[in-house]
Order: sequence, then structure tokens, then C-alpha cells
Amino acid sequence: MVSKSEIKEIRSLHLPKYRQQHRLFIAEGEKTCRDLIAQGTFPLRTTYITHEAVEKGLHFPHIAKEKIKTVTATQMEQMTTLRNPTEILCTFEPFETPVIQIPADIKSVLYLDRIQDPGNMGTIIRTADWFGVECVVRSEDSADFFNPKVVISSMGSIGAVRLCTGSVDEVIKKLPNSAVIGTFMDGLPIDDYNFPDASIVILGSEGKGIRPEYATKVQNKITIPGRLERSADSLNVAVAAGILCNHWLSKKL
Repeated sequence: MVSKSEIKEIRSLHLPKYRQQHRLFIAEGEKTCRDLIAQGTFPLRTTYITHEAVEKGLHFPHIAKEKIKTVTATQMEQMTTLRNPTEILCTFEPFETPVIQIPADIKSVLYLDRIQDPGNMGTIIRTADWFGVECVVRSEDSADFFNPKVVISSMGSIGAVRLCTGSVDEVIKKLPNSAVIGTFMDGLPIDDYNFPDASIVILGSEGKGIRPEYATKVQNKITIPGRLERSADSLNVAVAAGILCNHWLSKKL
């Protein structure tokens, strides 16, 4: 049985205040939940499955029985963040690597400065996973890694990439031999740039770009050129991340 207070607690996890208070976050959907359970990066607290899903044969044989609870479709609707609820929802304990514990031999760090849209954040993490970025670091005023929309749009990749929160200065201090590269409108075209073996690449928000105090740390400015007659004044930041990672890391795959 799932109590009303338990449902209320899960709904509260939609908000960052309560994710921090309860030290839990939500994952929804069979693929995402299975991936995060298999990766083991985040300790599993509870798996909620609808009665209908159980009747159709959805099961998780490797999870302890006490961590699985069946719920009605109505109860799932009360817990979910989605308009069309899935048949499975899990709660996990969040985990981030402190910047000071980033391994000294890491070669690829993607720094996200003021990336506030959760969908973009999740897509960037998924892209980082695809191309093998070793560490994704966000500024404190970026979207929370464990926002339900970030988790959903990452499609399980939040458990496959080392995640950190901190300042550019902290990352540079930890990895002093890495080149600091930033994306700017007036930078060197990305096709003409050879990424150093060890790089910290900074992506700024679509509206504001890289904040001035971080821009002063950048050693190499790059840009993704577009046609001269374009009406768009910028690329979606998640799209830019995909193009950037392809140029940066595809030759190392």
C-alpha cells in the first residue's frame, strides 16, 4: 500500500527545495528507470509500478521486493510530473562528484554556465554521454541535474556521466593543465580549431552567453558559423552542444 503522505512526499520532489530536503529525486519511464537501476550510480529508494503494468508482465527481478510497490493508475497520476503518466516511477538518492574529487587525469570537461532550461540540460547530458565527455559541470544557477524534466530528457544518461556543480575557477584549479575553451559569436570557426588533448569547454546560455568573469578565463574562443543571411541570432544550446561534441570528441571514439 502507498499512503497519502507518501504520495504527497513524491509530489513534493517536483520542487528543488524538497529534493534537497528529502535527498531524493524522481525518474519516470521503463527505459530510464531500468538504465538508472542497472548503472547503480544513484541508490534506489523505491520503485512504483501500476497494477496494470504488473498484470502485463512488467517486473524487476533484481530489485529487492521491499523496494517495489504497486499503485493504482490514479495514484500514479498523483505522483507523476507527466501529462500522460508512465507505468513506472522510481525514487533515487542523488549523487554528484565534488569538484575537488574530479580525477586529475580527466581530459574532457563540459562546463554549463547558466543553462536554465531543464530540457536542454538533459539533452546536453545525453549528448555528453554519447560522445564520451568524462565530466559535466554546471554553474549553481543552472538547471538542477535532478529536476524531473532533466532526468526524463537525459534518457538515463545522468547515471552514465560524472556530474559536478561548481565554478569555472574551481575546475581550472583542479585541472590546471587543461585548455580553457569558450563558445563565442566572434570566435575561431570550429572547423579550423584543433582541440587540445585535455580541454575544459564552456557553453553559455542562449540569451546571455558566458558570463564576463568566466570569459576572462577563456584561452581559446571558438564559434559555430552559420550562413551570413540567417535570421536566427543564436543556436539552441543543446544543438550547439551536439555540434561541439562531434568536432571535439568524434575522432577519439
